[in-house]
Amino acid sequence: MKVETILTIAAQCDRAARDGANEDNCLVVSPVGCKTPTVNHFGDVAGFSEVVPLRDKGCLLVVADGMGGMNAGEVASHIAVTTLAKCFSEEGLKNVELTDNTIRKFLRKSIVAADDTIKKAAAKDKEKEGMGTTVVLLWILPDNTAYYAWCGDSRLYRYTSDMGLQTLSRDHSYVMEILHLSEEEAFVHPNNNIITRSLGNPSEKANPEIEGPFQIYKDDLFLLCSDGLCGVLPSQKIDENIPCIEDILEEHIPDADHLIDGINELWTAAAAAGWHDNVTTLLCQVKEGPKRPAAKKKPKAMQTNKSNTSTPPTPSAAPRDEEGEKKRGRRDTLIALLVVALIAAITAGTIFGMRYFKKSKAEITKQEQSNQNVLPKDALPQKVAQEDVPPVAQPGTYAAPPQSADVRAQHRENQSTSVTSTAGDNPQGGNDPSAPGISVLGDGEYQEIPNLPPKSQGTADEKSTGKGKSSTNPLIKNATEKRKSVKL
Repeated sequence: MKVETILTIAAQCDRAARDGANEDNCLVVSPVGCKTPTVNHFGDVAGFSEVVPLRDKGCLLVVADGMGGMNAGEVASHIAVTTLAKCFSEEGLKNVELTDNTIRKFLRKSIVAADDTIKKAAAKDKEKEGMGTTVVLLWILPDNTAYYAWCGDSRLYRYTSDMGLQTLSRDHSYVMEILHLSEEEAFVHPNNNIITRSLGNPSEKANPEIEGPFQIYKDDLFLLCSDGLCGVLPSQKIDENIPCIEDILEEHIPDADHLIDGINELWTAAAAAGWHDNVTTLLCQVKEGPKRPAAKKKPKAMQTNKSNTSTPPTPSAAPRDEEGEKKRGRRDTLIALLVVALIAAITAGTIFGMRYFKKSKAEITKQEQSNQNVLPKDALPQKVAQEDVPPVAQPGTYAAPPQSADVRAQHRENQSTSVTSTAGDNPQGGNDPSAPGISVLGDGEYQEIPNLPPKSQGTADEKSTGKGKSSTNPLIKNATEKRKSVKL
C-alpha cells in the first residue's frame, strides 16, 4: 500500500536588523493547481507552521529577497511571489503535463513572467525604477520527486541525518560565478554581496537555473533562506567561534514537530553573528513518505578502517537545464564548424601557395636562361681530344699524315731514323747541307724544299768591320735588291 506523503512547513520572515520596510517575501502554495489551494504569501510572519498532504500537483515553496540598495525592493519581492502564485494556480497549470520537459519550461516561463511584471511596474512609476529581487523555489511533486530553480543568491539546502547539510543551489554572485570561489572562500570575501543575476534587471532578461528531478525521502529537511541568514552563518563549521547552520539543524530539529524551534535557534545565532539585513527562513520536512534505501555495503576486500566510508549522493540525479544544454550544444557545434572551415582554408591556401611558388620559380629560371642566352647542355660543343687534331706542318719539318694513333706512333719512330725534320737534312742518309728538305702539303702529300746555300762566313777583316754578314745566296740577294729599288 502506498504511503501518503505529508509535509510539515514552518516559516519566519522579518526585517530583522534593517530599519524600514521588510524587503523579503516568502510563499507557500499547497496543493498547487487546484480550485481552492492554501496560499500563504507574506512579508512579515513569525511562527507560521502547518502540516499539509502532498496531493494534486504538489507543493510550492518560494523565498524572494528584494534588492538591497534599490528602490522599492519590498515591492519587487511581493510582485515575484504573487506572480508565481498565479502561475501555479488551477488556471496557470491547466495545460501543463507533469513531464520533465514541460516542467522545466513551465518553471522558466513563470520566473520570466515575474521578471517582466517587475520591469513593467518600474516603467510605470519613476520612484520604483531600478527595483529588483532574487528568488529561489522548490516544487515537490506528488510522485515524491522535486525540482528547484533560483536566480540570485537566495539559497536552498537539504539536511539529512546521514548525509548532513548539502547546498543544492549555487549563488549567482561575483565571488562564486565570476571568481569561482568555493562556498567557504566566498563567505569571507569582502565582495560576496555583489550578485550577477536577478529579477527586474533592466539590462537583461531573467536567466534562472533549474535542477531536478530528484527523489525525496522521509525525514528529508529543506531550508530556503535569504542571504540575511546564510550571509552571516556559514553552512558548515569554519570557525569554532562561529556557529554553522548544519550544527544548529542537527541539534534542534530531531523531528518535524520542532521546526519552529529550529528557526528560532537560527535567528538567535544570526543575531549573535552580527546580522545586518532582513532575514527569511522557510523549513519543510518530509514527515511521512518513502524511506531512504539503505546504503549498499562494500565487499570486505574494499572496506577501509575509516569510520565513515559512504560518499554523500549528489543533490540531484536530474539532467541539466534542457534549454541551456541546447544552447551550449548549438554553440559547440558552431565552434566546431568554424574550426573545420579555418583548417580547410589554411590547407587550401597552403596548396595554392606551393603551386604558385613552383610555377613562379620555373618562370623565373626560364627568364634568366633567356636573358643570359644560356644554351642547353646538349648544345654545348664537346671537347676535342688533343690527339685527334692533326699536326700543323711547319716549313722545313716533316709531319705524319692524319692516321690512327698506332700508325702515327710507328711513323714518328721511323721519322727519327730515316727522315730529318730540319731544313738541310739529307733524307738519303747524307749530311749535305745542300740536300733538299721535305714539306707536307696535305693529307699524305709531300714537296721537296730546295736547300739554301750556306751563308758566307766572310773574311777576318769583314768580320771585324761588320761587313761579313752579306750572303751569296741568290734568293736573298734578289730580295735585298728589290727592297733597295723600292726605297729609291
